[in-house]
Amino acid sequence: MEHPLITRLKVFAAAQNLFDKNTLVLVALSGGKDSVVLTHLLKTFAQPMELMHCNFQLRGQESERDELFVKQWAEELQLPLHHRRFDTDRYAEINRCSIQVAARELRYVFFEQIRKGLAQQGKRIRIATAHHADDSAETVLMHLFRGTGIEGLKGIPAYNGAIIRPLIWATSSEIENYATQNSLKWVEDSSNPQSTYTRNFIRNKVIPLVEESFPQALAGITATAKKAAEAALLYREMVEIKLKKAIKSDRGIEKIAVAQWQKIAPRTTLIWEWIKKFGFTEGQTGEVEKLLVAQNGKSIHSASHRLLNNRGWLLMVPNTISEATLQYTEWLPADFVMPEGKSLTISKEMAFTLEQMPAKSSLQEALVDAALLRFPLILRPAKPGDYFYPLGMQKKKKVARLLIDLKLSMAEKEQVYVLVSNQRIVWVVGYRLDDRFKITDKTRNIVKIHMELSR
Repeated sequence: MEHPLITRLKVFAAAQNLFDKNTLVLVALSGGKDSVVLTHLLKTFAQPMELMHCNFQLRGQESERDELFVKQWAEELQLPLHHRRFDTDRYAEINRCSIQVAARELRYVFFEQIRKGLAQQGKRIRIATAHHADDSAETVLMHLFRGTGIEGLKGIPAYNGAIIRPLIWATSSEIENYATQNSLKWVEDSSNPQSTYTRNFIRNKVIPLVEESFPQALAGITATAKKAAEAALLYREMVEIKLKKAIKSDRGIEKIAVAQWQKIAPRTTLIWEWIKKFGFTEGQTGEVEKLLVAQNGKSIHSASHRLLNNRGWLLMVPNTISEATLQYTEWLPADFVMPEGKSLTISKEMAFTLEQMPAKSSLQEALVDAALLRFPLILRPAKPGDYFYPLGMQKKKKVARLLIDLKLSMAEKEQVYVLVSNQRIVWVVGYRLDDRFKITDKTRNIVKIHMELSR
């Protein structure tokens, strides 16, 4: 007789269209109970899959033990295994982020590299993580305590692009019961009982205390998250309706009448929903409120736009020639469309030793030290006054002078774009890299920017 967890997984996967027999599932396997059970479940009903493992080298011999366990488990199941070691401490130091953020970034960049490589073979690929209902409930509480809006109360979704969570409906106790009944072995992370990290604190301290008075607390949080996800759809629909009524467009520039803003409700929420897509932060909503009563000509800025009070209107003005010519991204990988049938692809590449360093930058490809970039990255046409430090030079040079030296025609000059980070030119696209962003023997993480003709 088929185990209930297998039956429920099949039903859930079909309902959510997570995968089928024509899908190759890449399972993120840490060696812990949850990922072992997910692997076993998929193997039980012959789902095509391969395994992926990251050794972040954060727990000494325990990390080595986990890697060895995963290799043995993959060999026992006769499944391909993709694995990589990371100097996570070094990455966190260079990128000025927490260990948790560093591990997450390294993990998902690695996973995406594997997925893209296999996708080139024409396969439908999905990346499966073993997040479950308890993880989702913990996420809801973390977002609640941090003051996020309705979007933060949705919990962990069943899928997000190529990433799927087939067990997001299952509780931790259900997963453990399945593992025990099937005599599965797994490894335990010794840091789990510790409450140093926020998630562990909520899991080990907050939830058990709440369950003393509310035994069904996790089930209640899960139900609330489901309702919040549905409410968020209605919220998004109403926001779009209200903004569509309020926003006018004048030669590609969005604008809203100040008098209309002062009457609209809920104003703070709608202000945030409007300005966030232009690179502004949530903390700047208060500045927008002040801008409504400011004198003519006052403005606030993001990396890509400025919001200007101009004769009774708030104008969202790009920092470039026109909105249509500006593109920006706050994450990688990213793809940009350029004139003349060209495209720009930006992705993270790992490199932790000199031997792993790729070839130097070329006219079609720029290799940049990821630690030096700040987001958003902006792609825009070159404009008068632009300057940069050409690769190999310590003195700045105007982009216009570079184009003159290259003997470009007027038409060719109009098609020149620059990639910008924190108001500094990273690459005069297709011509010259800025020396300040080059890779060196100290580089530990590379961003690859590739330009090609669109097919």
